[in-house]
Amino acid sequence: MWHFARGLAFAATGKLTQGEAEHQAVTESLESIAQDETFDMSLNKARDVLKIAADVLAAKLSMARNEGNQAIAQLRDAVAIQDSLRYAEPPSWFYPVRESLGAVLFLERQVSEAEQVFREDLQRNPRNPRSLFGLLQVLRSRETPHDAEFVKAELDIAWKSDLQQLNLRNF
Repeated sequence: MWHFARGLAFAATGKLTQGEAEHQAVTESLESIAQDETFDMSLNKARDVLKIAADVLAAKLSMARNEGNQAIAQLRDAVAIQDSLRYAEPPSWFYPVRESLGAVLFLERQVSEAEQVFREDLQRNPRNPRSLFGLLQVLRSRETPHDAEFVKAELDIAWKSDLQQLNLRNF
């Protein structure tokens, strides 16, 4: 996970060579873990959790290289794995990857699909502020003010900090 975090930081700052090296380290860790090893105290496989990390980091690197379709495919893989994880408290993966998928779909102008993904996440994670924010951006882009006002009211309840902290580019 240390390599995952470093890779995200490198991708966010445009240091793609270093980010790719960190992605390689995550991938090597993934390959070296036994098939039956579990993650922490959950019944989830450590390989599944690391595969989500590898896919999310790969998507972040793809977006930094302006390869949106590749990022979408990588995030779809991560979402599928996350959906297969068993319930755990706390969750084995620390955030809903649909947030990232919706953001990338929106940034790649696949607005209808982005809306669907944000709504799916809100079904699974009610009042998730990042998905509410993403859905708000979708509705504003479609110029549906009534729906946007409703989502904005929900977002105001769910997110108590400055909304400028939220940004779809920082998926």
